[in-house]
Amino acid sequence: MITKLYLRRTDLAVGFTLGLLFTGSASYNTVEDQVRPNMYVTEQGQVVGKIKGETAIPEGEYEVIDTYSPKYKKNMLRLVNVKTHTGILIHSGNTAIDTEGCIIIGMARTSNGVARSREALAKFEKEAREALKKGKLILVIKDNKA
Repeated sequence: MITKLYLRRTDLAVGFTLGLLFTGSASYNTVEDQVRPNMYVTEQGQVVGKIKGETAIPEGEYEVIDTYSPKYKKNMLRLVNVKTHTGILIHSGNTAIDTEGCIIIGMARTSNGVARSREALAKFEKEAREALKKGKLILVIKDNKA
């Protein structure tokens, strides 16, 4: 069984990106680094247009796995097969300063980030891990092109 989650990036601002993550039974606010639409991978595998630690991953569909993080010394939800980034996690925090390309999740939105992040992460991880017991988990990310 494949379960799909949807992240709609609603505010693409300078320095950060805000969005909404839908799981089917809940929704969460998100904050990420800035979206850089001119980022791409060359035929030689080089990433062009990325600022290390300040760039959101591109739109797309990514598998989510539950795996051990040496940095955080616990199991975390990780996006795999992201061509432009490595080590992309879904974790707690409040603003884009708290991430290096990862997705931060919260229960409420602020002007430049999220609030009640630990509460949101606990709920989200529980739901995601239940879905993973049944099969694959896919996160679909779309930018708001307003």
